[in-house]
Amino acid sequence: MKKAHIAVLALFGIAGNAVAQAGPCGGFNGVKTAADIQTLLAGKYACVHNQSNELHSGGTLIDFKKGPSDPVNPSEQVGTYTITAGTAASYDRITYNYGTGGTFAYAIKPKPGTAAGTYSFCNISTGATISVTVQAGTSC
Repeated sequence: MKKAHIAVLALFGIAGNAVAQAGPCGGFNGVKTAADIQTLLAGKYACVHNQSNELHSGGTLIDFKKGPSDPVNPSEQVGTYTITAGTAASYDRITYNYGTGGTFAYAIKPKPGTAAGTYSFCNISTGATISVTVQAGTSC
């Protein structure tokens, strides 16, 4: 009797852990690891159509705007980012800090059915996703 009781408790513990891992961004299938996120974004632009075009450079976020030499709307630092490994039932993530504009943490997955270089950034707090194109070069 005692063994069956322990087995049932263990089963519920495993199921509870699986639910916790799913979180607002789904399961861990296809989620990029911290090392993958670093490789994916280091020195590259992450672009959200008609909203942002940010260069990831050594922990600094630089908004391209109209380019570094544009006299009216030059590139400028808009925030910072950190990449961290999750533990247990939490995602590996990239966290953006825009100062008074807020802090946002994302899990990253390739976006199915889209061109290479397009990813789903899932807000770990809310589960909301945004489509982001990542590319090397001067801007998106």
